Amino acid sequence: MYFPFLDCILLHKVALCDRQYSCFKIDTVLSILFDKMSAPASIPCGSKSVRGNDNGVDRLSSLPDDPLHHVMSFLPTPEVVRTSLLSPRWRNLWSSAPFIHINNKDFVVKTDVGTACLDNHKLENFVDHLLLLRDGTVSLDEVRVFITGGSSKKRSVWIRHAIKHKVRLLHISGFFILDSTAMFPSQYLKRIRLQYVRLNDWFDKPLNYDWPVLEHLELDSCILYTRGFHRAHSRFYISSSVLLAMIS
Repeated sequence: MYFPFLDCILLHKVALCDRQYSCFKIDTVLSILFDKMSAPASIPCGSKSVRGNDNGVDRLSSLPDDPLHHVMSFLPTPEVVRTSLLSPRWRNLWSSAPFIHINNKDFVVKTDVGTACLDNHKLENFVDHLLLLRDGTVSLDEVRVFITGGSSKKRSVWIRHAIKHKVRLLHISGFFILDSTAMFPSQYLKRIRLQYVRLNDWFDKPLNYDWPVLEHLELDSCILYTRGFHRAHSRFYISSSVLLAMIS
């Protein structure tokens, strides 16, 4: 069940902790979570509005995981990880979230001359450790990766991880190459949306061979390349009953 008021409460809670503990930037969180250092048992965000009421009862943290995960899904992934600093209740909550959202805009840094650029090393280090430390027993409802350029091999590893963990919705956007080793068969994948990627050795088998429950396939500004033949698609999609009829 979705509780709309939780969105504002959690965002307000994270913002208050950020202001009071501005020294705890994402690099610190990563060093705590991803470098196997000991994290503090709790970070006391002193505001009564953060703690819940005058008695210090944190009513937000007493909610079940599902509504909290839903609210977290609206945050950038680095902020989702940062919630682990709110209290012991939140320490490992991020690791069981049934979604992964990676966007390169969350890893843009300013250079010495004041221009903005993507810190690809930080992005790849973050995602590698995120996948390594998340709860592998939790299936993924959705994975969205919006990255421009970078290592196609690395991106393929991330996508294989998603499919291995039973992702149902996969949305990939970025200028890199995906081949059949990245998009291996899945009994769970229902929706695929690909943008600005080159697809090598795709569609040499019927769709239902690799993805028997696929309901929606969308290719946006992609290049299909198979055995010396390539073709650009500005927009192509198959959905709902049309796709289901094709694979039945």
